[in-house]
Amino acid sequence: MKKWNCVKIFSVVLCTAMIAISTSCSKAPTDSSSTLSGSNDSSALTGSDTVSGTLDDNSDLDSAESGGATSSGSTNTNTNTSSKNSTNTSKPTGTGALDTTQPDKGTKLPTADLKGYEFTIAFAISYGGTEYTFADSASGDAERELINKIEKLYNCKIKFKLYDATASYRTIYPKVMAGDTVADILIIPNFMVGTYMAGGILADLNTIPNLNLNGNYWYSAARDAFTVNGKTYAIAGDYNLYAHKLEGIYYNKNLIKELKLTDPYDLVKQGKWNFDTFLAMSKKATKDLNGDGKMNLSDQYGVAAYPHEMFFASNGCRKITTDKNGKAVFGMNNNTAISTLQWLHDMYYKENVCMKLASNLWQTHDSSEWIKYFQQFADGKALFLPTCVNDAQYIRDMEDDYGWVPAPMGPNTNTYASFVEVNAGTMAVLNTNGKKELERIGPVLEAIGQLGYTMAEAYENTEVKQILFRGDSKSMEMLKICKENAVIDLGEANVVNGMIEWYREFMNTENASIASLINSKADAYQSEIDKIYNK
Repeated sequence: MKKWNCVKIFSVVLCTAMIAISTSCSKAPTDSSSTLSGSNDSSALTGSDTVSGTLDDNSDLDSAESGGATSSGSTNTNTNTSSKNSTNTSKPTGTGALDTTQPDKGTKLPTADLKGYEFTIAFAISYGGTEYTFADSASGDAERELINKIEKLYNCKIKFKLYDATASYRTIYPKVMAGDTVADILIIPNFMVGTYMAGGILADLNTIPNLNLNGNYWYSAARDAFTVNGKTYAIAGDYNLYAHKLEGIYYNKNLIKELKLTDPYDLVKQGKWNFDTFLAMSKKATKDLNGDGKMNLSDQYGVAAYPHEMFFASNGCRKITTDKNGKAVFGMNNNTAISTLQWLHDMYYKENVCMKLASNLWQTHDSSEWIKYFQQFADGKALFLPTCVNDAQYIRDMEDDYGWVPAPMGPNTNTYASFVEVNAGTMAVLNTNGKKELERIGPVLEAIGQLGYTMAEAYENTEVKQILFRGDSKSMEMLKICKENAVIDLGEANVVNGMIEWYREFMNTENASIASLINSKADAYQSEIDKIYNK
């Protein structure tokens, strides 16, 4: 058995626990009546209700790669739900390029003299600013150089305040209520943006002078996801280093060769890396190695961990999106979302290609449990590991070779969408900052946006390529695809009462009807969304 070096176990949970506690499915980008097969016939993706077991040859794979296969396992056909919140759009809310091509690269920065002002950036995330501690110092050096350049450019001094990622709101909210500005710029995790929005303490970034929200140095995925009713509450750019929080699939290259499967990298290039090929390959890899008739840690799995959030996104789904008027709407009451959830449920319970760690999986936060996903993959006993880019720090000492690709393409989309893990940092401004403060914030925030590429380049060329991807240029090529199709879902902010819990209820119940569950809750969720975001 291959040895696995386990380091910083607590940090692993930061990303991996979100595999369990977050979901990201809502409105489909095309007609709401579409199904997982891409047709209006919900039986098109339905095969036998029984699991055929491990494949003996590659016949299913050949069919899947040619586009002729349908995923086995039953798909719920009871999809008589309201589609009143669905609209036809070419790209769902919260999808956009993490564009790092700045033709001006800081040459069009606004001018300002802050006359020695002490500018405060509050970090309420698990990484960033003064806490950058990468294995290679280049990224941290680039961050310090960026801050020094902005200080000289605007005659100011930039300092940092650090807050706990999840407890920051409880600390900051009463200060804002007392009129305290707290900080000039606030950086919080994506999963906390909804809480701050609901509290009504974020400024509309459109009101800040000298801040160009349409600049290609801002991640449109973040800007669009956090824009509701015409007001933009948070943005992100290269300074936030989203590359390390992009979710995708690590795969074992040795097992790919051993099982005589097509390399997922090649499938991506051919446009054939999809739900069908992923499932067929996972079934091929799943084996009861000790022959005891039970699947446990001694056996080999197709999938280590459960990839629900990234697969929701890769099929064009969002939990909360916006309609044509910019209003926040519940986005899961449509056939595409329901079919996607049912397909994932079937993959877990009927196909049995995913590791199962606990009876109540989505309420397990024990690091000694979650770490087993990584260990199983690093020991060479799992073909796929769905997780974010920087989690390779926990598998990079494994003996087998590995690669990284986007989540497979869902049948309702034509792009390789990449979900941004919810701990990624996003920049906002508290609304206690008045006109004078906003005039100071604009130039500095704009400079962070335009010049942040220097940090991203340093990070991606050192930490990502050389350390996390172990020099694999093909994985870097895949990273570029993911950055071009990033996904953020406002619904990941768990501020709508029960919105996460119902999903856990469904996924923790082997015999459950997702359609009936959504039917019983959709109106209540929309009412809650209206109170929080549309007030």
